[in-house]
Amino acid sequence: MRSFAKGVVVGTVATAILMSATGLAAGTLQSIPVTFAPLRYIFDGTEKTPPPTTPGFIYNNTTYVPLRFVVESVGKRVGWDGATSTVTVTTPSATQTTAPTPTPAPTPAEPTERPDMALYVNSQPYNLLFGPLVQAGTHWYVPWEDVTALLPLRSAGYDSEAGAFLYSTGAKQIAVSAKGIWVDGALASNVGLEPLTHAYLPLDVLAELLGGSLQEQSTGVDLTGF
Repeated sequence: MRSFAKGVVVGTVATAILMSATGLAAGTLQSIPVTFAPLRYIFDGTEKTPPPTTPGFIYNNTTYVPLRFVVESVGKRVGWDGATSTVTVTTPSATQTTAPTPTPAPTPAEPTERPDMALYVNSQPYNLLFGPLVQAGTHWYVPWEDVTALLPLRSAGYDSEAGAFLYSTGAKQIAVSAKGIWVDGALASNVGLEPLTHAYLPLDVLAELLGGSLQEQSTGVDLTGF
């Protein structure tokens, strides 16, 4: 393999290799060695940077790039059908390009664990199983593993291309990444996950989007409306 500039990292990724009928079963996980290179992405003279959770890499002398980042950078939309393992790239219509006004991004603040603050659900104490409450500015976060127990959401997996946790309410599809929260493909909030020791999701923003609320009290926060 050819040499790359200083800063190249060699690592291993797990990929789902889809094999033919004569090979391994579809969806078999296989670890492969890849080279994480300091790739630059320039679109019509403008440089853009993908999320740090979805770097490009090199494998077998072929460069692999984050599909969603590239597609959205050229004004297209990308979709994923898990049932058929199908990726679709489309051009947004005039109505699709006009997204609702997202909630303003908060004043930047360092996320801080708040084990001194309790979580209540309809005034009843609730014990988080995967970590304490985290506060960043005016927002409150919980570990992603606790979200489906607190809110009327079903987990729909993880989109590694977008670095997003996927959920469904039955009627709505929700994606949460470090860039914000999308509801049915439209940006609904600039407040996204916090990648601490593991992913924390903004409980207050998700609660509001689903018709509930999170009320701050002197001893903790109370989730209501569900």
